[in-house]
Amino acid sequence: MKKGQTPSRRTISKPIRLLDKMRMKVEGNLHQPDKKHEDGCARSGVNSSPLKQLCEKRTEQADRQQPSAQKKRKHSNHGNWETDQRQLYTLRQLSCFQEVNVKQIPDSEERVLIGDFSKACALPIEDGKHQDLKYISAHSVAALLLGLYEHVIHEYIIVDCRYPYEYNGGHIKGALNLYTEEQLISTFFPSQASPCPRKHCRVIIFHCEFSSERGPKFCRSLRRMDRNANVYPNLCFPELYILKNGYKEFFQEFATFCEPRGYIQMHHKDYREELHMIRRKVRLVAGRRRRKGLFQMANGY
Repeated sequence: MKKGQTPSRRTISKPIRLLDKMRMKVEGNLHQPDKKHEDGCARSGVNSSPLKQLCEKRTEQADRQQPSAQKKRKHSNHGNWETDQRQLYTLRQLSCFQEVNVKQIPDSEERVLIGDFSKACALPIEDGKHQDLKYISAHSVAALLLGLYEHVIHEYIIVDCRYPYEYNGGHIKGALNLYTEEQLISTFFPSQASPCPRKHCRVIIFHCEFSSERGPKFCRSLRRMDRNANVYPNLCFPELYILKNGYKEFFQEFATFCEPRGYIQMHHKDYREELHMIRRKVRLVAGRRRRKGLFQMANGY
């Protein structure tokens, strides 16, 4: 280097930041192979492994020769296996829960109170569509069926408010099918002499297909009857719940607790005539009961 000449500074390549790499990947720069590498591969005749090419070719031929029905059957069987495995995993999780101890339940000030305000709810409450009702999850009902709340809840009833063809197509084990108010009265208030026939029943759970209309309606009806038969705030059935998202979600999560293991929608095309007949019957009975109530009010009963 000559005297007086400034030394040439060595250029150092700037490191590529992670953000720049991501931007280059999106633009496709990182996916473009080096030109020199492509020329070298073309001259040397280097390609992918012949064994890999043969395997890919045989796989494509097998897929073309396989009938479409067999593909669908294979996919459906795989889906059923995944569903069973998911439900088995959920049941194992529930069975691993610790037993519920009465001493572990928080005080009434920290929990939602039951209808007569005497104590806190035994089951965890979920947010639901109707603010005046108490919702529980499908996991809580499954835990109740497994006996994980047996030290807290000695007796419970699950009321299925769906129509008979829905109930017969699949329901929660042990559930009662009550879809009219007359059935509700005859089950819980059969006579005036015995206003509380099931006084020791601690928990009653209502549900329908989605627990959006029929289940909440019957839950409110039972609470109204209970209020009329007792002096406020006393109740025969103080702890009422709604199964959140109804039978549909419960069947999807815990089909093993359903008998038979099925699910029929209310608006199923094969039961349209039966649906119209049941709705007509319910309207007639409700109208007759309404007229009877007006007649009693007019006569001072």
